[in-house]
Parts: sequence; structure tokens; C-alpha cells
Amino acid sequence: MSAETPLSVRNLPYQPGTIDEIAMRVVQHAETKGPTHLVIAVNGQVFVLAHQQPRFADVIRRAEEVVLDGISVFLATRALRDSHAHRVQGVELVTRICECANAYSQRVMLLGGRPGAGEKMKALLAKTCPNLIVDVHCPPFGFERTEEGLETVREAILNFAPDILFVAFGAPKQEFFMEQHIRPMNVPVAMAVGGSFEMISGMVRRAPTWMQAIGMEWLFRTILEPRRLLWRYVYTNTVFIWLFLCERFSRPTNA
Repeated sequence: MSAETPLSVRNLPYQPGTIDEIAMRVVQHAETKGPTHLVIAVNGQVFVLAHQQPRFADVIRRAEEVVLDGISVFLATRALRDSHAHRVQGVELVTRICECANAYSQRVMLLGGRPGAGEKMKALLAKTCPNLIVDVHCPPFGFERTEEGLETVREAILNFAPDILFVAFGAPKQEFFMEQHIRPMNVPVAMAVGGSFEMISGMVRRAPTWMQAIGMEWLFRTILEPRRLLWRYVYTNTVFIWLFLCERFSRPTNA
């Protein structure tokens, strides 16, 4: 799918390009009905998880399209003197892919998310992208623990036959699921989207535009859900800063 040469930070590859360029690459591959291409957006949490779990890092390395989602990853990449880096927020990329896919009347499936989030996003897409053919499947929590649960999800995907599959199980579960179960099914495009359904549908409030512009959406989310997110951001940000410093000072000064 990618027309660009992958770059890397700490041996995790990513493809340079603007959000429009990446969205069109995704949609054009979906239109070819080719082998499964995985799309993964890397933020600070994903980066730290990949450092801690080599198997997860391997999944990211095998993905055909990896984008710099989080502001911390983007700024660190720029600080490491990569002028090709663009920040491409996962939530915005989902929306842009749907807008591009609308022109081709592609089939889009929303898999996972909180109960009701996919249906709300489907209703929104019916207004904003009326040519899309959209299906929603929200399996129960823990479905992957039984073969019956997995088979129900696989059947739903095979029966609908999406061109683009958005998977919202949270990291790293969604990425492992795509690699293990979706890639063999030859769905043209599968993208890990985390909590995007909730944000796009309005179920979860997004930060004001000015906070998004300066990369402080994580702070807004922490204020809204401190019990769930405060420790996650404190921990991952601390580990990420340490990893960045190790990378920065391990590189030649003229790199």
C-alpha cells in the first residue's frame, strides 16, 4: 500500500505522508481487493507497549502502514531530526478514510468499541458519507477467550466482506487480533482505532480544537477520566521520555 520508504524510530517503522496522502493510499489499496494491509497509529502508550512486548513490536513492524499519532511520538521523531515526520491523529485518519472511501462506495465495518458507539458512528456516517455501506459488530467483552466467540466474529466479517475494517478493541489486543485473525481472511484493509468510535460519534467528548492543535488532548481526557487515565499517562509518559533520551544520546551528534 505504501508508496513511501518506511522510516523508523527505535526500530519501529512508520510511513511519511500527510493525512490525505495516507488516507488515499489506504482507500486505493482497499479498492484493489488485495491482500490484507494493516494500519496502526502509534502514540506514546503503543510505543511503550511495543518496547515492553517484543511480540507486539513485531506486529507493528509487519504492518503495511504505521503513522505517528501521539504528540509525544511526533515531537520525539522531529527532535531526532526527521523532517519527513507528520503527525496523523488516528481519530482524524478514520474520518478522512471514510470520506475518501465514500467516493468509491466502499464497504466499511466497525468492529468493537463500547456498546452503542458503533451504531452511533454508523448513523453519523449515513449523513456525512451516504455512499458508504456500513456494518457494525460489537462482540461481548472476552469473546476472544472461546473458539465460539472468535468464530462468531469471523463469520460476521466474512458475511459482510468489508473493504475496510476498523477494529476498536484497544491496544495491544486489537493489533494482535488483526495480525492473527484478520490478515489470513484477506480483508483488504484493517485499521486499529482504539476509542475512535466513541470520539467520532460524540459518545466521548473531545478536547477543544485549540487543545488538539497544541497536542494537549491527552490532558483533557485525563481531566474527564482521571481514575482510568491518570496513572496510564504518568507511567507511559515517564517511560517514553526515558526511551527518547536513550535514543537521542545514543545517536551520533551529526545524525
